[in-house]
Amino acid sequence: MSIDVVNIEPEASSSSVSWGAIAAGSAAAIATTLSLLFLATGLGLTLVSPWSGQSAGATTFVMSAAIGFLVIQWLSSALGGYIAGRLRPDWRDAEADERFFRDTAHGFVAWCVATIVVAAIAIMSAGAAGRATAEATRGASTAVSAAASAMPDNNYLTDMIYRAAPQATPELRAEAARIVATNALAGEFSADDKAYLAQLATRAGVAQDEATRRVDQLATRVAEAKTKIQETAETARKTASRTALFTFLSLAVGAFIASAAAALGGSLRDA
Repeated sequence: MSIDVVNIEPEASSSSVSWGAIAAGSAAAIATTLSLLFLATGLGLTLVSPWSGQSAGATTFVMSAAIGFLVIQWLSSALGGYIAGRLRPDWRDAEADERFFRDTAHGFVAWCVATIVVAAIAIMSAGAAGRATAEATRGASTAVSAAASAMPDNNYLTDMIYRAAPQATPELRAEAARIVATNALAGEFSADDKAYLAQLATRAGVAQDEATRRVDQLATRVAEAKTKIQETAETARKTASRTALFTFLSLAVGAFIASAAAALGGSLRDA
């Protein structure tokens, strides 16, 4: 009895990823993004003027920038995804669902590559980590300066207590200045310090009622300055949060558009 031996060769496997199509779509998206960025920059500069009353308002400028970012992101994503889908190989031997998945995956990967490259270019053009650190330091210094300018000067606050006080000796002024500085740093005056400051003012020749009024006015001025600083910080926090959420939403929609455009390009390729 003879036994026939059948040699079964392993089926050759090939990747379904067409990096050529992905590279072409990514290149198109990157070039489109950079070109539209220059166009948006030129149009944005037309909204700004050094002359008073001739510049667009802050709200108009921010809205224009947001709309411009959306247009750039979505147009470049659509073009890159479409090219990636249109230039991929012939997959008509695969099922329709499989072809659709491959096309959308190619569009998404093309969008990923383009987004990473554009982000890298933006970081490099900004001077990489060195300039980023410098900008962060400059931003922190600006925030500190803004907070300091919002709080009234300590000498001015002390002068409010001893204004037109004939017996305001340097010792009284120095003691009051220390109390004012400590409470101003905290953003509010304690009841004991307010009462003691009023006593110092009366020693300098200020009437009791007037001294109390001046100290209350001083405490109110410091409280208003603290509130202003908190409101500024809260506005900055909300702006940063909204910008981050808006950027995420725009990028997510861009990824979807790139995938859908690749599916469209792939279907036209097979047709």
